[in-house]
Amino acid sequence: MPKRRQTLITGFEAFGRVQSNPTDRIVRALSYDCVEGQDITGYTLPVSYTYVVDWLRAILEVGGRDGQPFDTILHLGVALGSTYWRVEEFGRNQCGKTPDGNGVTSLHPWIVEEGDSLLVGTLPTEPILRDLQAKGIPAQSSTSAGDYLCNYLYYRSLAYLETLPAPPRTGFLHVPADLYTFDGKVMSAPVFSFEKHLEAVRSVLTTLSKYP
Repeated sequence: MPKRRQTLITGFEAFGRVQSNPTDRIVRALSYDCVEGQDITGYTLPVSYTYVVDWLRAILEVGGRDGQPFDTILHLGVALGSTYWRVEEFGRNQCGKTPDGNGVTSLHPWIVEEGDSLLVGTLPTEPILRDLQAKGIPAQSSTSAGDYLCNYLYYRSLAYLETLPAPPRTGFLHVPADLYTFDGKVMSAPVFSFEKHLEAVRSVLTTLSKYP
């Protein structure tokens, strides 16, 4: 019987005007699921610079199902105002001044001092995009994950994984807002359902099962 692949997906808690983060709901819906020969482990992260620094090392030590090492990591973040799913090509060594969920601001404009200006994700971007688009899900590649916690997590992950002898493949998918993301004070209406989010992430996971 072939070994089941171990896949980690991460999302973020609510923050700012995001009253319900779709990535948190995606993670909870898919945790402990099985998709195309993959065991899925999900974690929702606080919107915290301090937490992100220590989190990845700890979770990789724990591993996936029955303590098996992860083969793939898919980070998820919400892209407010986006009308399509964004497959992020890079993590950039830059950090803005927006406070995290605890009111903490990054002390530096960079994430890793003297680190590379950008680190390239290791998931197969083109097949992911092709399969999403084939399902009628609007998706594009992106060369900027912003300068907030999404990019911070992505760059930190790629930088740490470079130090491992056999790192899991890693990438980042930005999802648009859905019908439950904002409170009633936000007038711009999201155009996608949560079911569409699940379809999109399942599509990505199915694509990844074809690329060992």
